[in-house]
Amino acid sequence: MAKKIIWISVYRFLESLNIDKTKLKIWSWISLLIGIPFWLILFKIQNNSIALALEASAIPSIVIGLIFSVKGLNKKEPFWIKYVVIYSIVYGLHQSISYYNGINNEIQITEIIMVFTFLIGNYYLTKGKNTGYIYYILMHVSCIYLMYLNEYHGLMWQQLISIGFVVDAYIISKIKKLENGSV
Repeated sequence: MAKKIIWISVYRFLESLNIDKTKLKIWSWISLLIGIPFWLILFKIQNNSIALALEASAIPSIVIGLIFSVKGLNKKEPFWIKYVVIYSIVYGLHQSISYYNGINNEIQITEIIMVFTFLIGNYYLTKGKNTGYIYYILMHVSCIYLMYLNEYHGLMWQQLISIGFVVDAYIISKIKKLENGSV
């Protein structure tokens, strides 16, 4: 019961901020899209092929999410999106193995962890399970470590802030499930 009171209190506080959720969603998609080229360049410079491919594979999903938000649609993404992601990851893994002559360093292992936590997170979220957000948090933690290994300490903070947005989405999803009585 105390857990339910805490979740609902947090939700009520967020509601009291009177933020237009549609505009917030649109600006979230735009900010993701604006950040992509920077990450692509960064991952390319550092030869983080797996992370590069994963980031590039997000572009179609982000564009579709933006279009759906602007038009006020609440649809599922096209079926082909998952194939773009899977192909991109396989391609990135191949590139990484070719560049490093196998999987033999901490950077590659960190990138692989990022990919798997991303995929598991997506799997759970598409099944309607907010456990997926926990895997997204792990993905960002992996990216924090990748930025540490690449000596981009400032970007570690950016990833930490991103975790805050994932936690927010997790809280909202938990509250909605509590309100619907499905927890």
